[in-house]
Amino acid sequence: MKVTRLRTKEASGVKTTTTVSISPTPGAAPPPPASLLVHWGSDGFAVLPAKGCWPPGSKQAGEAAVQTPLGPDGISVVFESDGGVPPPPSLLFVLHDPEAGTWANDQGRDFRVPLSEPSTEGLLSRVLGAEGNPSGTWSLFNRFALAADLLPEAEAMGSAGIAVILTWLRLSSIRVLPWYGGTCYQSKDAAHIQQRLAERVAALLQEEEGKPSPLDGEARSLARAALALLPRGGGGGDDIRMGILHIMRDHGIREGHRPGIDEPFLEAWHQKLHTNTTPEDVSICEAYLAFLRESGGDESVFWRVLWDAGRVTREDLATMDHPIRCAPKFMPHLIPAFEHYLWVLKTTHAGADLDTSFAMARGELDGALAWSVEDLLGHRGEWWAPGKVVEVREALRGAWARPGASRDVAMLDIALDGFLRLSVERMDWSAMSGDDLCSLTLLLLRNATIGGASDSEDLLQCRGLWERVAEGAKASSSENDGS
Repeated sequence: MKVTRLRTKEASGVKTTTTVSISPTPGAAPPPPASLLVHWGSDGFAVLPAKGCWPPGSKQAGEAAVQTPLGPDGISVVFESDGGVPPPPSLLFVLHDPEAGTWANDQGRDFRVPLSEPSTEGLLSRVLGAEGNPSGTWSLFNRFALAADLLPEAEAMGSAGIAVILTWLRLSSIRVLPWYGGTCYQSKDAAHIQQRLAERVAALLQEEEGKPSPLDGEARSLARAALALLPRGGGGGDDIRMGILHIMRDHGIREGHRPGIDEPFLEAWHQKLHTNTTPEDVSICEAYLAFLRESGGDESVFWRVLWDAGRVTREDLATMDHPIRCAPKFMPHLIPAFEHYLWVLKTTHAGADLDTSFAMARGELDGALAWSVEDLLGHRGEWWAPGKVVEVREALRGAWARPGASRDVAMLDIALDGFLRLSVERMDWSAMSGDDLCSLTLLLLRNATIGGASDSEDLLQCRGLWERVAEGAKASSSENDGS
């Protein structure tokens, strides 16, 4: 397949035309089948391309994609922009033969043709344009898909671009941006999109030994903060959809037209899980299990834990695309089934959760390091746990920073960092001696400088000064003891 891009600008400098041509490779044998279609779009397949740029014979395919017969001469997609408004950042496409039922892509990803030079303004316009989608069909699923496709553009801009992605994901994580908006998707698709985004963000943290990182320390810190906001993706995506069905059928609970015990909460939740599963389902499951274990039928336990676990309210459940408007019934015999189902949900939707991250990353760690993490988790309440966290993180850096490292290792490191922060925040600093405060400060500086000079040269210098302070205090204490 041959792909070319041509950009022209009028003499006035106002109007710019960008033409992308996709055609069969000259002399290729055998020639592509006559039924071959180019399935294409822009903006991460978030917004339907303007009809003015569609080649002849094009038809809309889904909400935001176009299909055009390739033909012997190929196709040309023309984007025109004026008034300083740039074209979309890229054209994305795959090849589809509907007669053979086959798809061809770039090693599991869309083929991508850049259309404009990356800029903060251009990146923001893509994000704001998608979030302001007038059709109202926009959800967390679409947001993650677009973020994954805009990440190369953001990476090219360094800190400024990664900061846009981080801010966008942060507004989403605290639900300033809506998660549900008239879209439907299967759980396996959600798992795929979440994994794709998490892997691409985790890859920004990696660097080859002996080679300068393409991103500076500030940009990598922003990317790390973005990864902390994401679910891991992957896992048993389709098990989410089928797992709830198996539970309901195994225990004689009515679903759809199938007769059984009437349980409106599970019926409504199962509908959501089929078409709009999100990380909120982990909180719903945790609240449901707490209700079954602790409440004796008191529904206030469900609503309390739902808020504590995920900041989800009764009103939030009632306004989802597939609303849940009732509390669950007390059926404690379902506890074992939903304990397993919670794990299924976490394998897809959990992010930097300490226990889940370790379970997922364990296979990527050598035996000694895995034992150290397991020992730490088994003694996380001990006084020495904060120091152990820093030791483990120092040993873990080589595992998540190497090229090709699993996203789960980076998420485990983020979870350990978060655990250390909470541990320190719970300490009674007023009861500590000066020497203890000095030791704690040094420990936190060790933790903050695990990335080395490339991530924080200023903090490394600060650490060096505090080490001198600590050495002086130790020497003074030894002299006093001797006298």
